[in-house]
Amino acid sequence: MKKDKKLINDCKRSVKMNLTLISIPSVNTRPIAEPINVNNVVNNPQLITNKPPQHWYNLFKNKGFNPQPLSRGSLQGIPFENGGGFKITWGGDKILQFHPTGAHHGGIGYWKISSGSTGTIRFDLNGNVISN
Repeated sequence: MKKDKKLINDCKRSVKMNLTLISIPSVNTRPIAEPINVNNVVNNPQLITNKPPQHWYNLFKNKGFNPQPLSRGSLQGIPFENGGGFKITWGGDKILQFHPTGAHHGGIGYWKISSGSTGTIRFDLNGNVISN
């Protein structure tokens, strides 16, 4: 009986240790910062390319930025959920837009950031600047 209790306790400890180990990221895992302060994206647009557009749409929506469909072009007025792009505005003169693949500018999906201080910057989904 005593051996059975010891075995059960050893198993519990082992399971607990394994669960703990599973929840610890590996040494090679690089944390990805989410630019919840969207002003960070204006200064470093590549921050937004670390996750898919759906992630950012949901994050912006949950943070109260109220993403809207694009207001120009072939995807004008089409909701993101139906294959359109989206845009958010903040700070008076700042706009972040996502344009899905196939719309224009070479047919590739891209992000567009505009502000009074930076002008307009377009970059592909890998963070490479697209020439205007």
